[in-house]
Amino acid sequence: MTQEESQPANRWSLRALLAWPLASAAIALAEVSQYGQYQSPSVTRWLMAGCVGFVVGLWLGLGWTLMFRVLRRDVARPRRTSMDPRLLTGLVAACLVTPLLLVASREVLSVSRANPIDFDATALRLWRAGLLLSVPAFVLLFYGFLRWAEPRVAKRPRRVLACVALTWVFILAHMCSGAFFIYFGAPTSWLLWAVTAAVIAPWIPREVPRLSTRWRSAAALWGAVAITSAVGCLGLHDDATRSLVLHDNKVFPPLHAAATAAFDRDGDGALAELVGGNDCDDRDATRSGLHVENPNTSTDENCYEGAPSTISALPFKTSAPRRPPIFLITIDTVRADHLELYGAKRPTMPALTSLANSGRWFERAYAPANHTFFAMTALLAGQSCERMLAPSDAAPAGSLRYTFWLPDRLRTLGYKSIAFRPPLVVSGKLRSEDLKFDAVDLGADDFGQKHRGTNSKQVVDSVITFLRENQEPDPLFTWVHFMDPHGVHEAHTRFIGGTLNDRYDNELSWVDFNLARLLREIEDQYGDEALIIVTADHGESLGEHQNYGHGFSLREPEIKVPLIMRGPGVPPGVERRPVSALGIVPTVLDVLGEDVASFPLSYPSLIRDTLPAPVSHNPEYLWNEQRMESAIIIGPWKLIHSRTSNTTLLFNLNSDPAEVHNLFGTDAPGAPTLDDLKAAHEAFR
Repeated sequence: MTQEESQPANRWSLRALLAWPLASAAIALAEVSQYGQYQSPSVTRWLMAGCVGFVVGLWLGLGWTLMFRVLRRDVARPRRTSMDPRLLTGLVAACLVTPLLLVASREVLSVSRANPIDFDATALRLWRAGLLLSVPAFVLLFYGFLRWAEPRVAKRPRRVLACVALTWVFILAHMCSGAFFIYFGAPTSWLLWAVTAAVIAPWIPREVPRLSTRWRSAAALWGAVAITSAVGCLGLHDDATRSLVLHDNKVFPPLHAAATAAFDRDGDGALAELVGGNDCDDRDATRSGLHVENPNTSTDENCYEGAPSTISALPFKTSAPRRPPIFLITIDTVRADHLELYGAKRPTMPALTSLANSGRWFERAYAPANHTFFAMTALLAGQSCERMLAPSDAAPAGSLRYTFWLPDRLRTLGYKSIAFRPPLVVSGKLRSEDLKFDAVDLGADDFGQKHRGTNSKQVVDSVITFLRENQEPDPLFTWVHFMDPHGVHEAHTRFIGGTLNDRYDNELSWVDFNLARLLREIEDQYGDEALIIVTADHGESLGEHQNYGHGFSLREPEIKVPLIMRGPGVPPGVERRPVSALGIVPTVLDVLGEDVASFPLSYPSLIRDTLPAPVSHNPEYLWNEQRMESAIIIGPWKLIHSRTSNTTLLFNLNSDPAEVHNLFGTDAPGAPTLDDLKAAHEAFR
């Protein structure tokens, strides 16, 4: 038996130590290359982002290495065969890739069948990602077979491995930029990490340099590891670097969450301050920056001890309270900058512009949330998502609970209410009786199929028929929702062109055509006596920041919406201050002569002088990840903060309307701070 054959099997492997952190660093830098352009990082931030990836991979990799070392302790079996480590790498990687790829493909098929993919760009990225994932699996399997069958054929595998490594670089860059993550989910992070480590491992020496014989190499190696780890730890505490690797990225955050979970001593899910988190009391699970402040307890749940700001809505009573018919018209996924009223070059919605010119329109209105369910429940309740989120064991980030509901209050004032095509019911999130309307018209719905719901012509036909046949003496509250701009765009062609923006604008034009029919019918029946409110539940990303759809971020395309009001008690003109659509319910009550201040509402009436800064929320990241993200808009400034990752973005919307230069941490006079956002949260009732 040779000395090499009898060597112990429990020696430390340099590959096992360095492949994992280098793979994690590669993933972090790949994502920064895709999403970092939207925060304009410096070279220093780039390098620190790579170091953060390294230290996260080091923490995770050390755990695996220690576990295997304990399992292999004192084992010194003679080596009967000399298995090439490259063969082992190929087999392990292939075994990891193939089953995960099959499971992910099955999940994609099931999800896409239940929820048709709305955008061609998303579908293309998704299927291309699945195809590319199969490439390294095939190459590694094929190489492993060659090493087993014909060792002489694969005697020099460097070229093969170089091709695999180069292929994987392109795959990694593509995967880090795709909306595929919504469908594949967090396991993709672990898959990418494992295969990237497998690709990197053969290029790392197998043995740890010995201090006795190669002290210079050993000192340089461990010195580099120590310095990189130290810079990575500093990066976790640097606001700009932490935002760079966590806020917009999708693949790296699950690795970061797993690596830092060991530092969460109280198990509340909030990041410990030791790793750059916002858990102010890591010994008390009821207190952290992740929690929602509960005004009914004496506990400071969100670690903010400042005085809450106050919202003062002036008490107002009319001598003869009005009971005008009320029409709340909401249009799904309408971003304000695609309307000529808000500066678009195309006349996409002239009827809406005409309504605004005869009433009051709000130049900078913001939706309460970037997702229909949260936005519409908040709007009808007049309460912020922050206040409506009630934590529970089943939903630690909170489930929606409201203490005020507009249809309930209007019923006490003698109103009859009807909802046409309400999205909260059509999408299956609420039952018809949960809306508490007297009647609900769902229409000829085919949600989940090609048309994604009743089109605007069918909705307006139903509303007009109802208004002409209605014989009720009581005043009406009518909620009308148009679904057309959501997702699949197939309206009649008015604007020539085949781009996504062209199809989206055609949807807006088609809705406006039918909206004009509805407005004419209201005017014919009620003249100027009807209170008409038109807005959107949220906006829509059309490729900005590599997002398609909504529910991804709190940037302008997803939360800036149109808001127009006309009717008795509403002064005509334009409001240029930033406002929240949460003010719709208080405005309705104000017009009806109610004392707005006596209700548990989160925002004052929009026809009053006191209008606080609007706050929007992203309570969840579609189906995969809790975001707990908030944005506050003060003047030209917008501050976005995620409590989950403790990351912050700051943009000047005047000089940076595309929101690509993160100014947080720089000298920005007049910009909002995290204390301003926390004070706004505590002001919510």
